[in-house]
Amino acid sequence: MSYGITPYRVNLSRVRSRLDKDCPSSKKSKAKKACLNQLSRCGFGTEDGEPTDAELINAFIADGKAEHEGLGYKYWYALEGLIGDLGQFLSNGYWYPGTSDPFFNTDGFKLYDIGGGIDIPTPDDFPAVFVLENSDMSEELIQEFEKKYANELEAETIKQFKSWITQAQRYKQDLVLYYY
Repeated sequence: MSYGITPYRVNLSRVRSRLDKDCPSSKKSKAKKACLNQLSRCGFGTEDGEPTDAELINAFIADGKAEHEGLGYKYWYALEGLIGDLGQFLSNGYWYPGTSDPFFNTDGFKLYDIGGGIDIPTPDDFPAVFVLENSDMSEELIQEFEKKYANELEAETIKQFKSWITQAQRYKQDLVLYYY
């Protein structure tokens, strides 16, 4: 099995708004559906004593709280469904399969942090989720990335990374990168 980066450009304020208690019920309903569809695709199942996926997502979307520490992976995979629904998947042919190391080591990228005070447990394994907010995207970041990884990554891989930032900037969106 190979691992790689699955990138999205999305307005994180829209994602956070779906987890706000004042979000209209019609938008919350759509958010729940996107999250549950993603979990269904993953096919994790439920252990004894755990909430069902529907219970987990209903509580998460209702008030933006992720209260089950040991289920961090489910929250983050479910959130990918919402991010995909509200955002846009980006081409990742040079990053899948690929490494996540550059995102651990590039300033501006946050790990497991969509902002807005929303606290989601960190998974004990996959997925790794890197967030680069639009306000942290800059030519300096691109140049630093290019310089730092010129000898480790193929030129096309770096070019694709730069295209993600260009697209996110064009649409005034943030980047969310899933690694699994």
